[in-house]
Amino acid sequence: MSAWASSHPSRGWGRWWPTARAICPTSGGSPSFPRWASSSSCWDSTCSVTGCATFWRRRRCEVSAPPLLEVKDLRVNFKVFGGQLRVLDGVNLVVRAGEKVGLVGESGCGKTTTMKAILRILPMPPAHITGGQVLFEGQDVLRLRLDEMRRIRGRGISMIFQDPTAALNPVFTIGQQLGEVIKYSHGDGRADVRDIRQAELRELKDVALADPERLLDSYPIQLIRG
Repeated sequence: MSAWASSHPSRGWGRWWPTARAICPTSGGSPSFPRWASSSSCWDSTCSVTGCATFWRRRRCEVSAPPLLEVKDLRVNFKVFGGQLRVLDGVNLVVRAGEKVGLVGESGCGKTTTMKAILRILPMPPAHITGGQVLFEGQDVLRLRLDEMRRIRGRGISMIFQDPTAALNPVFTIGQQLGEVIKYSHGDGRADVRDIRQAELRELKDVALADPERLLDSYPIQLIRG
């Protein structure tokens, strides 16, 4: 894996400096990455590793805040033909308020699976969280009821999916799908239809999309232009 570059906090985001290099192990033994710290105390890395992934952290220079998100020994298996496939094997991660943490690794090493497990949006089955804790503001989200988890998604923790072609269901309109998110993330699921529609329009206008009324009534395939 090539070097990961980050800007030094005292020099702003305009200038970039190489910081570290981690090699994915190819033979036996537990995978491990060298710990690294820059000359500035505002930067460090966390050697919590799954497969070929490692976490990189940007830390504020101020006094460290309590953990906002803490993942402890997270383990996920997938049911496959002939048995169980261990996908995550003891992921540990701490994110404090004001920090930016990057999860770096090769394709298939478990980055997306880790994020989906945190949000509890893995398909179960075949996925199964076999162990660990995911503490958000001190609360283990793996033990929450579905309605409690819905109140955290979107408002407390959000995810931007890397594949836009798979992020929307092709058989529902943009408005139906966006409305569902608004309905359950900003209330108890009983919001007025007209209020949801206005909220949808505001969201699309906030990101400067033209003709939001038409977009809401369109299906994903209708937005694809060759």
